[in-house]
Amino acid sequence: MAANTETAVLAGGCFWGMQEQLRHRDGVISTRAGYTGGETENPAEGDHLGHAEAVEVVFDPGRTSYRDIIEFFFQVHDPTTRDRQGEDAGAEYRSEIFCMNGEQRRVAEATIADVEASGLWPGTVVTGISGAGTFWEAGAEDQDYLQRHPDGPTCHFPRPGWKLPRRYQEEGRDSTRWLGFPFRDGDIVISTPSKTGTTWAQMICALLIFGEPQLPAPLGRLSPWLDHLVAPREEVYALLAAQQHRRFIKTHTPLDGLPLDPRASYLVTARHPLDVAVSFYYHLANSDEARWRELRGEPEPPAPPPPPEPLHDWLLRWIADDTDPAEDLETLPGLMRHLTDAWARRGEPNVLLVHYENLCADLDGQMRWLASRLGITIPARAWPELVQAATFENMAAHADQLIPAPGLFKNNAAFFRRGRSGAGREILSGAELASYHARASAMAPPDMLAWLHSPTPEP
Repeated sequence: MAANTETAVLAGGCFWGMQEQLRHRDGVISTRAGYTGGETENPAEGDHLGHAEAVEVVFDPGRTSYRDIIEFFFQVHDPTTRDRQGEDAGAEYRSEIFCMNGEQRRVAEATIADVEASGLWPGTVVTGISGAGTFWEAGAEDQDYLQRHPDGPTCHFPRPGWKLPRRYQEEGRDSTRWLGFPFRDGDIVISTPSKTGTTWAQMICALLIFGEPQLPAPLGRLSPWLDHLVAPREEVYALLAAQQHRRFIKTHTPLDGLPLDPRASYLVTARHPLDVAVSFYYHLANSDEARWRELRGEPEPPAPPPPPEPLHDWLLRWIADDTDPAEDLETLPGLMRHLTDAWARRGEPNVLLVHYENLCADLDGQMRWLASRLGITIPARAWPELVQAATFENMAAHADQLIPAPGLFKNNAAFFRRGRSGAGREILSGAELASYHARASAMAPPDMLAWLHSPTPEP
């Protein structure tokens, strides 16, 4: 038994089928079928007035989470049929979550909102949320029923293709803004970890789509950042709905946090993690924190910020940071979560993986490869101007039109600081570098790490 356990109480129709589905989940320690939510005592003895057939799930929070349990609950029963599952009808077969505390209620409410917005179920979710009361264990004949009667009746099963995107919420971003997004044929989603070449990828896509070195509008309006909280969701959706050109949309959300639509292409950029960290360090130094606070409606801090931490010390702290990527993607675990997920999908026809070093070494070749993968034809005479327009030097010269958030940086041109590859490795000692590699090897497969760390990665 795990040292720490948590309990979920879920009602979603006949408890025979629900218990059979939940008992097999990784991290689930035990399950009990029973009754809860009603007005009578000892309902197992016959009077079920007001009670729902429910399952009590004891799980190890080190191996799974309450959110994961709830998501699976919505995958194996229909939450849109009131007081009914399959042929079983009546209030005892209702869909309801019985929360043990306020945090479980918060997670349940957020998950229901995500399920509703996702459109994975065609109807309106009617699942109720209540505080957990007494759980009355059902009789022995109802416990693990389908284990003893494998051909017994059930309407519970995992729906094929039903996968709620992982939720990523951190300061200034919320991946759930993607739920319910109306995709079009040909959409390009630029899903990139920060400081791996996001704006570079946006610029390249813009040049390929419009076929001209001069863009018709600021890059941030042509390619809006959908999950950024500075602009209201409705405003960003309206901007994208009005666009007549092929759309290319920015996000820092990993692919497992996005709706994956077969009509869209997903472009992910990668870069040596230590170079990402150094670039992010200088990015933070160039950010106008007062302006960021103003846009988010946050008060001024009571005391002035401390002086900047030396790069070496900051880098060591970044390497050791264990913050959950769901709460902060600007960490080594967050970067690896993003890239390992994309690496696992690299064989899918609509997933494109681009290495920063390849863009640096052969911008012309990489742009031509992207155009081919995206089905874009460029006249031969146009290539030299388009490639020149995509260089760092040209982007820095036009920083005011290209930076993602005008007015949020102390120096717009410095946003396009082209860090030297290897800068992060050079300031670490041999032991510190070995510690980094040990951390990285625990987070990603060897073939991906070899590609990620290579100065000349194979496409």
